[in-house]
Amino acid sequence: MKPNITSSAAVLLFVFGAGDVLAQGACTAGLTAAQLVTTLSGKYVCAKRPGPVDSDTWNELHQGTTAAGGPILDYKRGPSDPVDPSKVVGTYIINANNTVTYNYGDPGGPYTWVVTGGASPNPETPGFQFCNIATGALIPAIISTTPVHAFCASP
Repeated sequence: MKPNITSSAAVLLFVFGAGDVLAQGACTAGLTAAQLVTTLSGKYVCAKRPGPVDSDTWNELHQGTTAAGGPILDYKRGPSDPVDPSKVVGTYIINANNTVTYNYGDPGGPYTWVVTGGASPNPETPGFQFCNIATGALIPAIISTTPVHAFCASP
């Protein structure tokens, strides 16, 4: 999850490392580290920054099965697309303080978030929110085993 880059390849997460406390932003307590492992491991996060029609959207597969996390695969237009195929764009790790940190190797990262909520009964309605611990910004998200959601379709 990366900073605001107007593109469907954009990703979600902002500033502050794993050791930072939740008091820095307006985030409320979220899922525990154990719940984050179960919720994110092997799943896609389909998210869309609130705002105008052309706001950022992203869709990332969390390739890992433990709190140690693993690679983040940006779905883009899918693995077999000849123009914009899926590719690994960074890594994630689940922290003991119930946050998830993403590192994309850019100068603004790593980015740490609190995840709240749960699965929605409607697969096209976000049930989760990522809260930026540095700013308190909330990003709605669908977390699922499938990468294709109209919610995250590029404008």
